[in-house]
Amino acid sequence: MKAIAERTRQMSADQQDNTDAAAALRLVNAELRVRGDELKAARAQLSDRQAEIAAIYDRAPFGMALFDRQGRFQRINPRMAAINGVPQDEHIGRTAREIAPRMAETAELSIAEVFDTGEPIRHDRVMGFLNDRSEDARVFDIEWYPVFRDGAVDGVGVLMDDATEDVRHDLFARHMVRELQHRVKNSLANVMALVEQASRSDRSKEEVLQVLKERLGSLALIHGKLTERNWESVGLSLLVSQEIGRDYRPSRIDVDGPDVAFGPQSSLAMAMALHELAANARRYGALSCASGGLSIHWKIVGDAPDGHLFLRWRETGCVTAATRRAPGFGSRLIATSVRNALRGELTEQWLDDGLCLDMKLPLLSVGPPAQEFTAGLKT
Repeated sequence: MKAIAERTRQMSADQQDNTDAAAALRLVNAELRVRGDELKAARAQLSDRQAEIAAIYDRAPFGMALFDRQGRFQRINPRMAAINGVPQDEHIGRTAREIAPRMAETAELSIAEVFDTGEPIRHDRVMGFLNDRSEDARVFDIEWYPVFRDGAVDGVGVLMDDATEDVRHDLFARHMVRELQHRVKNSLANVMALVEQASRSDRSKEEVLQVLKERLGSLALIHGKLTERNWESVGLSLLVSQEIGRDYRPSRIDVDGPDVAFGPQSSLAMAMALHELAANARRYGALSCASGGLSIHWKIVGDAPDGHLFLRWRETGCVTAATRRAPGFGSRLIATSVRNALRGELTEQWLDDGLCLDMKLPLLSVGPPAQEFTAGLKT
């Protein structure tokens, strides 16, 4: 009986041990499920972060890339590939010198500095050509930054933005301020000269004021047209129509010629000359009577720098050589505008049926000045 009892007690103990083991196993399995869920969530979160990083790389409006210690591309986004003019997959494993040889020295020095110091390089601006595919020099704003792993610099990232247009706009704005200052001084000088001449006129006060008002109005009009066009250029056709537009009738006025761009200074001078011609024609010339006629024809002969613009102002009827008035300030203003401001030649003839005036203007003096793209940038 004792043996049976002992065996029963042992069996009960074994059964309890099994029960305890099963419970412990259940606890372990539950813990493993919790840890598994946590790991799955961590992996999902990591995947989301990786997708976010990939999206930033893919969609960033500026160039992004990652270099290893040997200066080889490890990662690059589409914008950087577009800047370099080389497909994305052709970058990986290759160096900056292989992809953008003309900028390689700058890149190599910057990458080495960031690896050595562990500090970023901020607001680095460079100008130049990237590689043989580059057609124009470009300006880039670049930032280099370290990428750490286990406390040490494991790579160098770069952010690169094409700032060429921003620099051009900035240079243009500065140029415009300087030009505006210069032109305001010139315009004030012109106004003072017109006022001074008016004060010496022997005409009636009312007539002097009317002539002065018209001249200043013509100046104001051309200033307005230049402002609309950022003070770059105004076409000769517009200059002509500005002065004879109110009198224009095809049966009486004939205008013909290619549109020629006049720069800011030359357009002011030409506008004043055309204004005086038109004003004289209205008061004393071909537009002062019903039978008069006016033709304004121009053409270009040759190309810059040796080409010229030829313009003929031809009046018929109303006034002849025998009845014309003596030259006044308006005639002197025309001559000064053509010969001095436009560096041209002026020939005036009074024929039997009216005035024939010819201008010969160098294209270099007529056209807008070339805009140079220069800046204090390192290359």
